[in-house]
Amino acid sequence: MIDLHFVSTPNGHKVSIMLAETGLEHRVIPYNLLRGEHLGDALAAINPNRRLPAIVDHDPIGGGAPLALFESGAILLYLAEDYSIADMACWPWIRAARAIDIDIARWPAIKAWYGRIAQRPAVLAGAAVPENDPAAGRVMTLNPDQWSALFGERMLNAVRS
Repeated sequence: MIDLHFVSTPNGHKVSIMLAETGLEHRVIPYNLLRGEHLGDALAAINPNRRLPAIVDHDPIGGGAPLALFESGAILLYLAEDYSIADMACWPWIRAARAIDIDIARWPAIKAWYGRIAQRPAVLAGAAVPENDPAAGRVMTLNPDQWSALFGERMLNAVRS
């Protein structure tokens, strides 16, 4: 069983899509970055940088104690074994282009690839965003406290503690 410490960002969706593609048993543990849920001690035990996504594999390859991994690229490599990770690594970032008002229709080949990947059942499952997620398909304006939890003093102080 793998615990996915998750947030609805392109990096978070890389991992959730990969887990859906591989069919590995997992559970999603969601965090709300805007409330600073990632700044607590529980996540620090898994990732001292308090960044998401992160996973804990309770039955790691080769056996042994539960294995914590963070950084989406490292997680994808760990989960991949014999799978291709290029689509899972790139697709969520193309999807996120809408949040900064980039229309991918200007690039027909990318739009066609994006559409093909978006139809895969595991991509649909892994990229699902809960309705109450603060980042659900919109351009966001952060207030000072939210900015601090993501990039500023609150994040810096949590990592230093």
